[in-house]
Amino acid sequence: MGIAGVRLKVDPDVAKGLATTVRYGPFKALAEGTRKTWELSVFTVKMLGRVLTGEASVRNISGPITLADYAGQSAQAGALVFVGYLALISISLGVLNLLPVPLWMAVNCCIISLKSCVAVRSRIVPSSSASGSAWPSWLR
Repeated sequence: MGIAGVRLKVDPDVAKGLATTVRYGPFKALAEGTRKTWELSVFTVKMLGRVLTGEASVRNISGPITLADYAGQSAQAGALVFVGYLALISISLGVLNLLPVPLWMAVNCCIISLKSCVAVRSRIVPSSSASGSAWPSWLR
């Protein structure tokens, strides 16, 4: 449901009348799938760029509840729409996982913060380790 309390309702009979079925052979289908995957990947990167430059609102980014709501709406629109939505989400997550913001950077920040806390505490409370080191063995 949107901000205005409006939800898209798709009449299945009208949707069937507007749908076009295209069939490809195996090699052409592989080529078309690759092309569509590339288009969705480029779309994801462009949208991320627009969010970072301020051209698109951060409000366009949603969480798991909104994604689940859209999944339900797409399932109501039909199996093909639902599979297309799942493909869009899968490709977008795949592209975002390839970005050069690795998890180890976040983990490294946490370890540095933890070391700082331990260092401050070790100045206040003497270390009880046998080696006399202020760092726990798992942080050395």
